[in-house]
Amino acid sequence: MPLLPRGVARYNLLLALALGLFVSLLLLSRYESHTSAALQQVVAVAAAKARVVNRPGGLLGRPSGEADAERREREWELRRALQFAGTGARVDRFLDKARRGKPFVVSAVGGSVSKGRGLVPPDGVYSSEGAEALATLYSPENLHVIVFDWLNKTFPHAENRFINGAQGGVGSGYFGWCFKEHIPEDSDLILVELGINDLQQLNVIPKYEHLVRSLLELESQPAIINIETFTTLFPNLISSSSLHQDVVAYYDVPSLSIRDLLLPRILADPDKQLPRWFRTGGDVALGDSKVREWGGVPVDLMHISALGHSLAAGLIISYLNEQLASITSTKIGRASVGIRSAVDVPPTFLTQSFNLDELPERRAPICRSMNSPRLHRPISGTDDAPLVDGMHEPELVRGLVLADESDGWTRWAWGEKNYLVSSRPGALAVFHFVTPEPEASEVRPVAAKYADPHHLAYRPTGRVRRDDRRVMQSRIMRRQDTNLAPAGAEGVEDSVGEDVAGAIEVATPVAEAAVTRPAKLGPPVNVEADTTADQAGVAPVEVDGKGGSVSIGYQRSANYGLGSVWCWVDEARDAGRRIDGYWPMKERNMGIVDEIVDGLAPGPHRLQCELLEDTLDPLGRREFRLFAVMHD
Repeated sequence: MPLLPRGVARYNLLLALALGLFVSLLLLSRYESHTSAALQQVVAVAAAKARVVNRPGGLLGRPSGEADAERREREWELRRALQFAGTGARVDRFLDKARRGKPFVVSAVGGSVSKGRGLVPPDGVYSSEGAEALATLYSPENLHVIVFDWLNKTFPHAENRFINGAQGGVGSGYFGWCFKEHIPEDSDLILVELGINDLQQLNVIPKYEHLVRSLLELESQPAIINIETFTTLFPNLISSSSLHQDVVAYYDVPSLSIRDLLLPRILADPDKQLPRWFRTGGDVALGDSKVREWGGVPVDLMHISALGHSLAAGLIISYLNEQLASITSTKIGRASVGIRSAVDVPPTFLTQSFNLDELPERRAPICRSMNSPRLHRPISGTDDAPLVDGMHEPELVRGLVLADESDGWTRWAWGEKNYLVSSRPGALAVFHFVTPEPEASEVRPVAAKYADPHHLAYRPTGRVRRDDRRVMQSRIMRRQDTNLAPAGAEGVEDSVGEDVAGAIEVATPVAEAAVTRPAKLGPPVNVEADTTADQAGVAPVEVDGKGGSVSIGYQRSANYGLGSVWCWVDEARDAGRRIDGYWPMKERNMGIVDEIVDGLAPGPHRLQCELLEDTLDPLGRREFRLFAVMHD
């Protein structure tokens, strides 16, 4: 493929940026005509980064004349929002697919913010209790819907799909096991928003890693973009975002946050800014543990407003625009490098010790959730089991199935959330499940590019020496000649300029190293999940990673009068553990996932949970709410 002239490449870059400016401005002007600098940066920073010059006939016309200081401030704001950029390899791969005219699937995983709490339902949707909460999954004001609409208009195809798998009041502990219950496995881009749902505890790290790694190891090899919101409700402004960041960096997942962009304005004028960026009106009223009064207005400080959704979406779109510009610009082989590297997932977990001789077994997570729309066989873990001769296919069911020996538990729903509940001490819930045989460890070739003796050294001066440029050009041409460039990437230009921002590694791998590694596996650390409000952290305990495990998803709250259960597997009652529904954290009512036991042998098992007489609730109430059982 011949290299494009510098002027044509620059035109393509500016065209992509212009599209981003127009779309982002259109989104943001929907809500306010006099947007603040926090919003204006979404549409202005691209022009600043493109270094548009004042010349007649330029694609964007003459500069707006705004002060350099203001432009630098806007660029600074966008950089503040981008917590981790990484290589963008997976995103480049997704965008390359989209711009080649292929249909794509976008999915979202998140909590009540992603569900669109308080947003306007789509036209024609009846706004009843429960129905509205489900309808706002696809509200035109929802940040994920806005992002998909932009992608669908930028890369139109009749088969493009968007699925919002958000579930209110649960975090990565739930989605790490149950994401397949809510989003399709052929997703190409997955937007993750769990910044206010995960607790500020160290056991969040392996749970979040479980989710991210499981998503990356889907056969569709999706791109992930992490978007973090925030709240001012908690005792400090640190959120679980800080626990997410090491994981996203380890797995090269881009991450954006609205906190550091908005917080300076909120601190300067909270009475004006908090009602602007967080939810007001409707059912927002004082007395709710999430609501505080600011500027004479009750404000739900857990859920961002429609304007906040627009800002979060604008940041994602701005990031996607920059990635799109980068794979159509004169940067050296960006798209080819990104797509080639997109399949590389580290062979070890971040939360396990470094020991390649004893990798954990590969076990696919299995989830049965009261809030899943999917149908399954009644006994968990038998969906793929062959039928014995003469046996008929059992009737498929949704949610959890109580075994016949259960007693004292009933189904109950609060709005759109579904549970099995009991308040009678001694009530027994029994669930049959099958622990599968561990799958064979996956052997995946990993590019051994660092074994190449001719690889290019990183040069902090930002320039590439002349002899290095010749090596780059030679390898680019060799990659093209050997058909290593992505199929259909005729619009991708590879060229070498005089000022390259660092020496980009474009060496074709000279060898492949076979690495035996697990896939789609639960976290190989066992962290005791004592989820009290003022816990400082939990020290991880190493396990050998052998055998299956089983966990439960249940409600925790200081407000609902919740009791406690004792859960165990098979006949090993003494090896079970106590699970408490009550906690003293009044601001949060959360669905929590805790492990009951691990080291289970393959085959059938029984999980049993008995409601206890003893309770932590100050008023002596004992109701327990169970919504999921997970195992591997």
